[in-house]
Amino acid sequence: MNWWKHICNGIDDNEEIQPTTKQLYLVVYDIVDNKRRYRVHKCLKSYGSRIQRSAFECMLTETQYKEVIKKLTRLIDKRADLLRAYRVPTNGLIQSWGNNVRLDDDEAFWIV
Repeated sequence: MNWWKHICNGIDDNEEIQPTTKQLYLVVYDIVDNKRRYRVHKCLKSYGSRIQRSAFECMLTETQYKEVIKKLTRLIDKRADLLRAYRVPTNGLIQSWGNNVRLDDDEAFWIV
């Protein structure tokens, strides 16, 4: 399972991220308990924009990413809940159709 921890920690042997460089992350969750789900939602809301009921897009530095994951893993029940974070590569293509939600961030980026 080391490969999974490697991916979940946002580590890529071929790519070195500067601590101040912001990366786009997709954070999704499936939380059984309403109270825990609300706490996870509230935490993620302070870091990004909700794009689905249980999915957030977050523009984060490496420090912010580690901070939010630390907070979130303390909020969930690891035996019953699911939390995943996907780092979207900077060269990754993002396509969106329908009601687009704009990320709250000072930096500009395009959704095509």
